Amino acid sequence: MKKKLVEQAEREEVQEEERDEEKRKGSENDIQELMPFKKIENGLIWREDGSIQAVIGVDSLHYHLLSENEKRTIDGALASLLSSLSFPVQPLSITRPVDLGDYVDALKNVLDEAPESMKEYGQDHILFLEEKTRQEVLIKYDYFVFGVEHMEDEQKMKAELDRRAGLIISGLRRAGMYARVLDTPEVSAVFYDIFHGNRAIRQRIHDAFREDYFSLYVSRKEIPRQEGLNAPPPPSESTHNELMDTQQTGNRHEERKRLVMLG
Repeated sequence: MKKKLVEQAEREEVQEEERDEEKRKGSENDIQELMPFKKIENGLIWREDGSIQAVIGVDSLHYHLLSENEKRTIDGALASLLSSLSFPVQPLSITRPVDLGDYVDALKNVLDEAPESMKEYGQDHILFLEEKTRQEVLIKYDYFVFGVEHMEDEQKMKAELDRRAGLIISGLRRAGMYARVLDTPEVSAVFYDIFHGNRAIRQRIHDAFREDYFSLYVSRKEIPRQEGLNAPPPPSESTHNELMDTQQTGNRHEERKRLVMLG
């Protein structure tokens, strides 16, 4: 009897894995079916009607920490930008929760080997993060989405899109904001953030989900243990290198700039 139960359990487990695999494979194109675009290529979103779109990522400003003169300068630059545009632009803000648990644990481990001059700073930073973990920590991404209607001449269409990108970026930089056009993985990550906005950020998307941005279904077994902290724009270094870099520089300001706390 025991042997039969074990065999039955094993069969059910195999069947469940097969169902998970079928769901995963069947969902790879789910987003393309739901969204009105054909593909994302070279950072461009190609829509079904032949038009193309691009996404500009913008660094967030600590607006409420600025002086009144700085605020007026930024407001004026943004107003000038918006009034100068002759094409539609869609601002987009995405806010996601952040889980700092793994980051704090990793920082504690690294702190044991840190120079004495860094330990006091490290302890202070850990206390700061632990206090924040008692609250809801959010991280914010800001974007501008714009496009060009279909043209028979594809090169002309791309040139017009490039011109519009230049206008937006130069206007944002006059307002003191760093902006750039996103590439294909970053545009794909924007879609991931939209569809999974309630999932806490603990690891880079391409590591945790194998760049399967367009899958609505992810089985539990496909999600590895998540480590570290993600911050916009998507970083290319590991959490360990990030922590070691913090040790070497000892730059409190740059370290704290990685988090955007929203009240």
